[in-house]
Amino acid sequence: QEFSAYSPEVVTRMTRIATAMISAGYGTECCQVYIIARRNAFNEALKNLGFDTISIDDVQRMQWEPLEVEIAAWIKVIKICATFLLPGERKLCDTDFTENPSNSAILFSNLVRSVVIQLLTFADAVVLTNQISSPARGATAEEDDEQVAASFSSLRTLHLISRRERGESA
Repeated sequence: QEFSAYSPEVVTRMTRIATAMISAGYGTECCQVYIIARRNAFNEALKNLGFDTISIDDVQRMQWEPLEVEIAAWIKVIKICATFLLPGERKLCDTDFTENPSNSAILFSNLVRSVVIQLLTFADAVVLTNQISSPARGATAEEDDEQVAASFSSLRTLHLISRRERGESA
């Protein structure tokens, strides 16, 4: 399989390391290191896409125009996550833990959970800001609302898939 961020040799090496660590009784340590490394890599990918973690207080202090720019970036990131990044992470995790599919499912679910929480925290901050300040919105407000609704729908679908893979009910 091919992964844009890694050569086939690196993926093979990662798989061998994971298999060796788990076989030697270091499964917990392997999973801890893997999830930390993948979260860091995913956060870096989000930053490269123009999404950086912004606190709720910072969002609430923003003027509407800069906030609209952040919302547009957020929508773009949601779409890229749902279309490319998360499916790619799923493939990578499944490949790295071919011999340990239960570890793969758990690790991927943990990564998805942390990414979704990070993305929804921004959305929550925007909703709180909108409820507090209720700024005058432009003619494209309805289109923006539709894009946000579609993005939330994508996140909800990813969350449900993640829960199903962990054997949880929806």
